[in-house]
Amino acid sequence: MPDASDFHSIYTPLKQADEADRGATYGVPCYSAEQTETAFLRLQAQDYITRQSSNPWFIHLSWIKPHPPFVAPEPYNSMYDPADVDMPVRHESIEQEMAQHPYVDFYLQNALSQEKYWNVIDDKGLGPDMSEKNCASYGPPTMA
Repeated sequence: MPDASDFHSIYTPLKQADEADRGATYGVPCYSAEQTETAFLRLQAQDYITRQSSNPWFIHLSWIKPHPPFVAPEPYNSMYDPADVDMPVRHESIEQEMAQHPYVDFYLQNALSQEKYWNVIDDKGLGPDMSEKNCASYGPPTMA
């Protein structure tokens, strides 16, 4: 069980990527799909819509995932094959990535300074395996 004193320790994978011969974001967290923010938000939205029955209603639902550290519980962590995912067009260096927009600079500086995003950033700001990261980021929206 992860250390409860560190919020981000919940994302530390129980099954390591090398056990599955996949990228760094393939690791499985200690929680199930039913215990995710995505499942909670989906159930709350479904309940609200059901309670409205014949009343007019409006809902603005903002999904929290995907975002770093880009982990997904089983089976969503393996639902997409990295070979089927296009790589994004990126700059040659992390400095060039940072220079394109103040938020990108902030995000990459923050991610580089924190070990909690171990599976997101490499020397170009791309992450250890960008196609695998994209697969991990596709999993949580699929849960919805």
